[in-house]
Amino acid sequence: MNDGVYMDGFCHWSGIDSFHSLSKVGPCLVSFDLCNEVFLTTPLPSYMVDHYYLLRMVLLNGSIALIIYDELTAFHIRILGELGVKESWDNVFIVKPLPCAQHLIGVGEKGGIFLRKNDDELVW
Repeated sequence: MNDGVYMDGFCHWSGIDSFHSLSKVGPCLVSFDLCNEVFLTTPLPSYMVDHYYLLRMVLLNGSIALIIYDELTAFHIRILGELGVKESWDNVFIVKPLPCAQHLIGVGEKGGIFLRKNDDELVW
């Protein structure tokens, strides 16, 4: 997918492993270790992808985070605890409902989350 982040010698992307491959990981975080030139995948639990239609990867307070937007206009923020461990995605918090803010712009250096409202105003 389009988004990606760099942290501690790794490049990270969200993606979907092809179901034609041998690993059959499904939706996952794909990480590339720049020093050792190896890939690592961290599967996403089904509860993180089954009912959501927008995943956005960001760096939030020094951690890899996924901000997930669901059909009820709520934002779920989950932090990765350990690369390669599917069960290490911690639920930080859920912000709901936000019916006027439907587009995530990104995260600032100090952890501020920026959204665009339906009327194109910026929300922090």
